[in-house]
Amino acid sequence: MKRLTLILSTLVYGSFFILSSCDEELGRGPISRDATIPGVVTNVEVTPTPGGALLQYKLPSDEDLLGVRVDYILPRGEETSVSTSLYSNQIEVVGLLDEENITVQVVAFDQSGNDSEPVSVSFTPLKAPVNAAAASLQIRPDFGGAKYSFENPTGAALDLFAFTRQKDETSGESSLVLLSAKGFIDKQPTPFSERGFDANEREFIGLFRDRWGNFSDSVKITLTPLFEEEIPKSGHSRYNLPHDVPVFGGSEPGDEPSFGLWTPEGFYDGVIDVEGVSGFRTLDGAGSDQFDPNPLPEYRDQFDPTRVTAHLYTIDLGVSVQLSRFTYHPLTSGFFSLGGWRIFDVWGTNETPNPEGTLDGWTLLLDRIEVETPENANERRAEIQTEGVEFLFNSETVRYIRFAWRENYTPIKSFNATEITFYGKIVD
Repeated sequence: MKRLTLILSTLVYGSFFILSSCDEELGRGPISRDATIPGVVTNVEVTPTPGGALLQYKLPSDEDLLGVRVDYILPRGEETSVSTSLYSNQIEVVGLLDEENITVQVVAFDQSGNDSEPVSVSFTPLKAPVNAAAASLQIRPDFGGAKYSFENPTGAALDLFAFTRQKDETSGESSLVLLSAKGFIDKQPTPFSERGFDANEREFIGLFRDRWGNFSDSVKITLTPLFEEEIPKSGHSRYNLPHDVPVFGGSEPGDEPSFGLWTPEGFYDGVIDVEGVSGFRTLDGAGSDQFDPNPLPEYRDQFDPTRVTAHLYTIDLGVSVQLSRFTYHPLTSGFFSLGGWRIFDVWGTNETPNPEGTLDGWTLLLDRIEVETPENANERRAEIQTEGVEFLFNSETVRYIRFAWRENYTPIKSFNATEITFYGKIVD
């Protein structure tokens, strides 16, 4: 033990000696302190930016110069500053809101902590990202609610708060209800919908916030949500086509018995089996010619033309529907694992499908959709299985749906679900 202690002590001391020697050779000894203030920055040029400005300048010539700092006040009245080192001749002021003249103080500082005399610089920022997003926000009627869409040209980090105004039936007074708070950093954010409302007129509101706590003006619109209903599952049926995959519990060629666990009807029988494993399941297969010796070109392996890259399965909804969304309810044995859906396509048509099973006349409704595992999925298993994972359509009118499951969570291609549910408006 004494030997180990001696070795460790020697290593630590040796390391300290080496580092100290290097500092002496490089001239990085203790920094001397003085009370001499550095010179001021000069030749300041300003380029306004969204919610700020880029300042370029000439540094003072002080040998102990450490950097440059800009002091200013944020719109909420909070004092703040941004700084940069002596190795840069520019600095960006950020976090401003209004398109009006603002004055900032540019200060040089040295290694002793001395500040130069401040240089006042005035400019007018361009429209702040939070206000630009609000100006582009559109709130439109959607099935059972409203759809929010906007642009974020700078890719700034923004939060969007969606509200509705709810009237108390007893008192008659209305109050704001927060529907969601979502964060965005994309320049072209994905639109989203707030649902669960009757087709009665109501007010929807959007409000943005940036990372400095600045809020935009609220965007308000009164609209009537589009009527939405759950499509009756009593009319759903399997519509088997060439190139479609066999399933367990079916009666088509290639199907295999499942002893009551899985059936085609289990896909849409209205039963969400949270505890067990019953529902719907395609036959196992690794994508060979076992199911389809002549795959469709859309789902044919480019290196092996006899190898299919997706399991196809077709459903007749029983009625023509202007689709709004559908929910996928994972099977217990495929809960974001094994045969659970990972990447899939959805095709649709309102015409009788081609009996040869090709995709002629079909429209690709959802392309390479990736199923994201919800947060705390295992702890919320029963909740997620009951509520389902939601996927939105663009209001296409179809009667026939064709799934193309590309990937699951295992090399063996077999896809399952305990239930699916379609929503929209029946147009028959």
